[in-house]
Amino acid sequence: MVELAPPAVAAVTASGPEPAAPSTCRIAGAGELASYDGVQAPRFELFAGPAGGRPRAVVRYPSVVPAVWSELPPVTALELRARVAIDGQKLVRIAAHASLAGRAFQLLRRAEVVPGTLWLRRGARVELRGVDGPELHVALLAPAPNDLRAVTDCAGVGYEPKRVESARSDAPPSTEGSLRPTGERLSLHASPDGPRIAELHLGAQGTLGALERRAGWVRVAGGDRELAFDAWAPAAEVAPYEPGDLTLSGSGSGSTTTSHTVPVPRDLPLSVGSAPPGDPLGVLLAGARVAVLARDAGYARIVLEGREIEPGDGLSFFVREVDLAAEAPSIHFEF
Repeated sequence: MVELAPPAVAAVTASGPEPAAPSTCRIAGAGELASYDGVQAPRFELFAGPAGGRPRAVVRYPSVVPAVWSELPPVTALELRARVAIDGQKLVRIAAHASLAGRAFQLLRRAEVVPGTLWLRRGARVELRGVDGPELHVALLAPAPNDLRAVTDCAGVGYEPKRVESARSDAPPSTEGSLRPTGERLSLHASPDGPRIAELHLGAQGTLGALERRAGWVRVAGGDRELAFDAWAPAAEVAPYEPGDLTLSGSGSGSTTTSHTVPVPRDLPLSVGSAPPGDPLGVLLAGARVAVLARDAGYARIVLEGREIEPGDGLSFFVREVDLAAEAPSIHFEF
């Protein structure tokens, strides 16, 4: 349950504007996201007031403690504490204040970082950075190395222990062909020769989808379950994908997560070759998880999630594109 009332308007007096009323944004939920990639929600301390003082208590297991967050601080506040009401767990009822730093809220809908070009997806883990009138400022939660901030409102954020699934509607555009970043950072621009709007830390793993090319520039689409983009990048910062460049979960220190993969809906003919359709190889079994690297001539080039079995040098695995789930992504990279 999330509520948002209209922001209070400061009254002007002879001595100047009165202090703004506390935010009326309230975010209520059953608890914090219990686990993300095996990392448990960190504990948080309860204080008597919005600043200073010693902790009065500690919430050691936030994922099982329902809470109502209110009186969110303004974005200009030096210390980002909010009021939190602890109740509903049949043990205690406490009204206190707690820091918002590191607390995992989840987006309930897409939030723009740069409108139309770079956005956080539904289900992205964010921490609250304060309010400005009806606007709620959020940032993609660490340990992501990108300090990506977006603006939403109170109704766009949830506080629940279960993962909020991303929506197909906020995924990056489907692409033809695939690229990989040549370095650890990728510069994004809203238009060719335009100013840089963001620099993403991608690592040298994974592939990007190519949408369009102009002299010295490539329009790329990419993302994961939290972030997506559709922007222009310098052609020198990307290169054609080569089999073996991609690292997926289970393959070492550069692993990504299973959110980049989809289950195979039924047993499918599997072929192998340097180009589609390739030669028959065997059967891709129902329930196996695969990542889609590219789509070409009605076929999808895939890899198995854990890379337990790989194609030979210079070859790729192929299945018919129509046989895979519609939501299969065509871009992959790690944060």
